[in-house]
Amino acid sequence: MAKDDKMKIEALTLSEILDVERTILANERTLLSFIRTSLTTLAAAVSLIQFFEHKVYDFVGYSLVPIGLLVLLIGLIRHSNTKKLIRKMVSKG
Repeated sequence: MAKDDKMKIEALTLSEILDVERTILANERTLLSFIRTSLTTLAAAVSLIQFFEHKVYDFVGYSLVPIGLLVLLIGLIRHSNTKKLIRKMVSKG
């Protein structure tokens, strides 16, 4: 955390500091859920591709790979945007 951010956080009340911390932790939990969903989707894709020998399963498996990567990308973007928004709100307050 930057020195300016620390000074602005010190100017907040205890309740406001705890609000900011809860928001940061919620943002991190949301990122972890996106990562979990992405990994589960990729694991399902690998399972379908490796263990079933029908073309339909291969098609579904290969379709799930970009979906899993897309979920991960969306999660990272949302986390980054929310983190910037939190910092912006703290610096205003």
